[in-house]
Amino acid sequence: MERVELEVFNQDRNMAVVRLPGRRTPGSVVPADALRLLCFLAESVVERIREDHDREMSDDAQELCELLTLRLRVFEDATRDLTYSPTGAFPKFR
Repeated sequence: MERVELEVFNQDRNMAVVRLPGRRTPGSVVPADALRLLCFLAESVVERIREDHDREMSDDAQELCELLTLRLRVFEDATRDLTYSPTGAFPKFR
């Protein structure tokens, strides 16, 4: 882990907005428990759309699910050595 100085635009504990060094645009911090919930919801949308046989929407939903899951995996890999553990259940990784 590396400590760096960030520009903080909003310190809301669930929706902080920061800019990392070297970035032109700020970003939104998504806490691990919120990210996990987004993954669960995206996965649910994918499954429901598949049932309706809307191929284009299903592809978009699948891409959203994959992008959110990738972010969750990056978070989990980056914090693997920490004693902190976010929420309990894990999404079904594809």
